[in-house]
Amino acid sequence: MHTLLYQPANCSPATLVLSIRVGSSPEGIAYDSVNDRLYVANSGSGTVSVIDGSTNRVVRNISVGKSPRGIVYDPANNEIFVTNSGSGTVSIIDSLSYNVISNVAVGSFPDGIAYSSQSGRVYVADADSYLLGLDYYPGNVSVIDARTGTFIENITVGLSPEQIAYDPASNSVYVSNYDSNTVSIINASSDIVSATAQVVNGPWGIGYDSGNKNVYVASFYTNSIDILASDGSSLANVSLASPAVSVTYDGGDGLLYFANYFSNSVTIVNGSNAEVLGTAFAGLKPYSGAYDSRDGLLYFTDSGSNMVSVLEPSTVCASKSNSTPHPFNPIEVYAVIGLVILLVVGLILAYAPRREF
Repeated sequence: MHTLLYQPANCSPATLVLSIRVGSSPEGIAYDSVNDRLYVANSGSGTVSVIDGSTNRVVRNISVGKSPRGIVYDPANNEIFVTNSGSGTVSIIDSLSYNVISNVAVGSFPDGIAYSSQSGRVYVADADSYLLGLDYYPGNVSVIDARTGTFIENITVGLSPEQIAYDPASNSVYVSNYDSNTVSIINASSDIVSATAQVVNGPWGIGYDSGNKNVYVASFYTNSIDILASDGSSLANVSLASPAVSVTYDGGDGLLYFANYFSNSVTIVNGSNAEVLGTAFAGLKPYSGAYDSRDGLLYFTDSGSNMVSVLEPSTVCASKSNSTPHPFNPIEVYAVIGLVILLVVGLILAYAPRREF
């Protein structure tokens, strides 16, 4: 385990290197490591923009349903799944031809989405499924068979499920329930809620750190995040400068990026010791992010400027953060002190007044 104990004052943890124009009000983004593509859900224009990771240029815009928000890539079937919050559907796109294969009906206002590589299923948070008249009912997570593209079932979770994260190690799905201040943990092998964790008020963004096997939950109301173990037990609470709406894991450096929608920045946290390294400008109203494992870059959707910001992690920060502190060596210290004394004596002798004879 590496430690992050030293952060230079003039060191930015990441630098904005490029902005890419996409559709209107981009929100969700996913990275396709097989084809080196990034897929952006443009909620304002009802499209998905395809970015070539090698050139960082938009190569296609695909029309989907109304108000697409969440997006995930299925490498097993080379398909993209997009939640259309205004249509109550999930669009399935062939990542090779960019054709929409089908639209699957799910619950009301589908938002967050995740893919289980072990079970071959897609999990969709139906954010408004809890509301019926003036009464509140538990929310749902819709399950889709990724192989056949068909709806399977609904899983009952907390109120207002918003975002979803997937843990491949335990084949678990984590759902942030905004109005019940909980996280539902779904066993993706049985599609049963195995545990419910109480977390910060207004949990929204949620992400999984595969390096340390922890779950990070960001609050929409408070400037803090909760860190959970994979079983849902609480590990720590970390303060941020601004509320975060999403969590992105950088598997190359073991860092987590929290999108601060209201302050046009991302906060970078070390996954090993939960140390806040600092913030970096990420465009106007950054909403969600994706990590490009080929180039080691971070991509964030800027819903306020219709752009995607490309961030490069600082190699200086990474080298300083991932190194252990230099041990105390008394011989080196005494040698330095001796050199200083000799320098001072030399200056005194050089400038001392001389008696004239």
